[in-house]
Amino acid sequence: MSLFPDEDVLTREIDSWRGFIDKLPTDKDKAVLSKLLESC
Repeated sequence: MSLFPDEDVLTREIDSWRGFIDKLPTDKDKAVLSKLLESC
């Protein structure tokens, strides 16, 4: 049982990848990773 049922390990992992979006070289790459993370 968790005090925060909406925040689990997978959610935190996906959020940790959001920091990489700004480091990608092209806007297209940024859009693809952003869309991928949103679909998870």
